[in-house]
Amino acid sequence: MHLLLAPLYALLALAGMFPATNTRDNKPNEKPAVLPLVDCNCSITQGGSTYPISALLGNESATAFYSYGTPLISSANTGLELSNGLILFLYQDLNTNLVSLFLIADVGNSGSGGSMQFETNCLPPTAFVSVQDDPGEFSGGPPSITGNWSWTSCCTDGGVIEDIGCSNTINLDLLVASGLDSIVWLTGDIANPTHILLSMSGEAITINCGGGICCPIGFDTDISITDATCPDSPNGSIGLHPQDGVSPFTFDWSNGATTGMLTGLLPGIYSVSITDAQGCTEELQLTVDVSPGDPLAQSAELSLCSSSAEAVFDLTAIEDIINVGTGNTVLWYENANLSISIPDPSSYLSPTATIYAVVDNGSCQSDPVPVNLIVIEVPSAIETTFNLCEESNEMATFDLTTLDQLVSGGAGMVSWYIDPELNTPVPDPESFLTGNTTVFAVVNDGICSSLPASIELIVDLKPIGFTTSLELCGDENDEAVFDLTAIDIIVSGGNGSVQWYLEMELLDLITSPNAFLTSSATVFAVVDDGICTSDAIPVELLVQATPVGFPAMITACDDGSGMAVINLWDYASQVSGGAGGVEWFMDELLIDPVPDPIEFYTASTIIYAMIDNGMCVSAPVPVQINVLQSPVGNPTNIETCAEASGLGIFNLTASDMEVSGGFGTVMWFEDALGFDPIGTPSAYSSMGTTVYAQITANGCLSSFVPVNLVIINSVMANPTSYSACEDSPGLRFLIYQMLITW
Repeated sequence: MHLLLAPLYALLALAGMFPATNTRDNKPNEKPAVLPLVDCNCSITQGGSTYPISALLGNESATAFYSYGTPLISSANTGLELSNGLILFLYQDLNTNLVSLFLIADVGNSGSGGSMQFETNCLPPTAFVSVQDDPGEFSGGPPSITGNWSWTSCCTDGGVIEDIGCSNTINLDLLVASGLDSIVWLTGDIANPTHILLSMSGEAITINCGGGICCPIGFDTDISITDATCPDSPNGSIGLHPQDGVSPFTFDWSNGATTGMLTGLLPGIYSVSITDAQGCTEELQLTVDVSPGDPLAQSAELSLCSSSAEAVFDLTAIEDIINVGTGNTVLWYENANLSISIPDPSSYLSPTATIYAVVDNGSCQSDPVPVNLIVIEVPSAIETTFNLCEESNEMATFDLTTLDQLVSGGAGMVSWYIDPELNTPVPDPESFLTGNTTVFAVVNDGICSSLPASIELIVDLKPIGFTTSLELCGDENDEAVFDLTAIDIIVSGGNGSVQWYLEMELLDLITSPNAFLTSSATVFAVVDDGICTSDAIPVELLVQATPVGFPAMITACDDGSGMAVINLWDYASQVSGGAGGVEWFMDELLIDPVPDPIEFYTASTIIYAMIDNGMCVSAPVPVQINVLQSPVGNPTNIETCAEASGLGIFNLTASDMEVSGGFGTVMWFEDALGFDPIGTPSAYSSMGTTVYAQITANGCLSSFVPVNLVIINSVMANPTSYSACEDSPGLRFLIYQMLITW
């Protein structure tokens, strides 16, 4: 019955249709004959851990409970199967009291398969295999039965070892290969068994149901052997780690040792007897070999051509012959007793001689083998250089064969190569177009070839010239005298001497380049570095027009001290005529500049201007400065009598002489800034105020002079009459006059 049907059977049992106990093989309404129950309480031990277990109890045979192929084909159907798990349990048939060991791997249709191996020992004589999924998966018989299983994703794999009794001790050693991720022992109630998770480390499981000691077939001992490196090297080792059995373990070695780890062993055979705590033993015979052992070595011969009685041998070139292609290190010595080593075998200078090689594999060394070195005298190739001037693009065409005699010394044929490895011949040695490079010559005398001699091919580049221009200020004919040699260093860049020509074809040499009179023109330079000459280099000669200045006269009014402040820049355009910038100087030699042309404080004098158009400067231009005396006004008061309205009529012009001192013309203003001129200064009506006078003389103006206008109140005369006797005309007139003016 599959475990999924258990609830249905329970319901039917409650209804009285089936007994409540498990009766898978009983017919309905029949009670099987049940033997008295024999308790099968056991324990399992793995790796020092012990668990109590009991057999799962059932009312059917082990074969029936296994239910192979029902309902899943090629599978166990106990209902206890685990996906990707191995379940183990004891099963007791209550009808017969037979106890069986179940082993079932995986579940049907799990989607994955697997494989495993196991072995049992100490089985009682009654034990037998009652179920196996496939024939041949179990082998042997009591006391030892082994299994070798494999299964696919559709199925399980497993079997039953029946009638193992309930008073024995059995060892079960599981060797899990693949497809399982757990080992579980089932105990307790068959309907809901307890799961005990066991280790998958390969340790054996001891099933103890009250029997005696069960020694395992072997301790499944993990053996690690390190071979001795050489036949006479005591550096081998053996390490033993029993996986099964009961610790502690004792070891009895053929060499008297008593531990599980032996070191310092020479190559040989070593026997050991291992005994566990139960007295179980395992006998092993182990061999410590030699690895790698003495390496192979064989003699060799190396010949070299040389220009002398000695040659530089690269001994490493034949190391694959000496070490027979093993790649082992080769040590080199000058003598058979190996007392003089060769420190640099890749470059060993020697005459014809016999030296010795020893092969070292890192652990052992071979016996020395002789190596014959043979020196054959060879022709010499002489290194040299070959210079040619550049044709174009930094390249030139070399005829290398012109060097054959020089390179070989007449000792043989010369071959030309592009590389020192002599892999690429020069395609045409008589016409080899190249830039700067090194080629290699080899002389062959019919027996030996010389070492490659490097021949340096040097393309001497045309010196590089640099085009430039030279500008000078011209004379009245727009010509100038150029010193072309002054720009030799610019044109040549310091790469050589310079020759000058009138045209690009270089036919007309300029014979006096240091004093070349010309108008604007283009000449041509050629740079000669002593080996090669440059192409024609154009140089532009520019004759610039020299600006002409215009003498000027500046008139200014002084400040009362005979000096005036003049802004010379107000006259720059007049002096330069717009031909360039102006610089001002105190002297005709243009050495002493005017300190402040914007506010030039000076008396009458002559200064000089220079016009600069950015390329050329003019000759000194005289500028006459005339500082004129400015008029000085005199403040005063002007009085007049008031009229009846309170106003007074002032004749300001009557005071011109007093105000100006007789120098210049007087102008009258109502304000001190001269904004409001007085229109009729000869009859200026005012109630008394301050007006301002300014004198102009020779184009100069005085400062504004205050003039106070004073109103004098008039005396009133009262009309009267006066009578007197005439004594004489003169007396009457005197009295009248007195009356009027008093």
